[in-house]
Amino acid sequence: MDHVFSFFENMSLPMDLADLAAVKAVAELGGATPAAERLNCVPSAVTARLKRLEAELDVALFRRRSRGLDLTEAGQRLKDYADRLLMLAEEARHAVAGGGMAGLPVRIGAMETIAATRLPGILGRFRRQAGSGARPIGLATGTTDELVADLLRHRLDVALIAGPLDHPALASRRVWTERLVQAAPVAGAETGSDGLPLPLIGFRSGCAYRARAEKLLREAGRLPVRVLELGTLDGVIGCVAAGLGFTILPERVFQGHTGPGIALTPLPAAAAEVEVLAAWPRGRGDGLAEAFAAAAEAA
Repeated sequence: MDHVFSFFENMSLPMDLADLAAVKAVAELGGATPAAERLNCVPSAVTARLKRLEAELDVALFRRRSRGLDLTEAGQRLKDYADRLLMLAEEARHAVAGGGMAGLPVRIGAMETIAATRLPGILGRFRRQAGSGARPIGLATGTTDELVADLLRHRLDVALIAGPLDHPALASRRVWTERLVQAAPVAGAETGSDGLPLPLIGFRSGCAYRARAEKLLREAGRLPVRVLELGTLDGVIGCVAAGLGFTILPERVFQGHTGPGIALTPLPAAAAEVEVLAAWPRGRGDGLAEAFAAAAEAA
């Protein structure tokens, strides 16, 4: 056993979980003062941890700006590890002190279109399949790009995203296929009251459906086009019905929403289909994620 102790004695361990928590808090909040409030300490303690860590690693983790701190490239890499290590530490605490994972929520992500339509039924099936000993559920919505980033940083256990997905750190399973349609004001006008072409109404950049719409517009020679960004599905549909623009989204989301103000136009078959995937960090929580995917397949 002597060689084991010698190994640990010779290891360089410049950081601890408190250091990582400081990096994470400053990165997310933008400065030492709000980070200190989250960590229940004084700002000078946070600053001292960062300076000591930068000196030990011999690399700058943050760059100063006029109103706070931004991560450097090296800082972002460390932040990604901090997310994972702090999450694993919390899991370890629950597993040892709490007798298992029961106190930790299953962190589920979904695109806004899914959260507003299919997700309640999926969660109901998932809960029934999991039984009475199921863990609590935490929910997050976002664009496909945002959800993939949260999976890679282990902020989510499983998420429903638009495919395709090709990343070695993530596993996925197709759960259904959406058919996209164009939704436009029923009057059929192509220009607004200002005489300009109607804008594309959609979610923020990173939304797979917006990316598909922009690709189709580019191929049709209709770019550049103005984009009206909204954060909710009801907002997008309401603005189309009010004649403010057009959108391209799954046909299912317009069930019960078409009314007198919206006309749906099918897209070419090759452009209309988008696979929806259940995705999760590979090799971690696979059984739970597969169970969620099975519940989603029945949606």
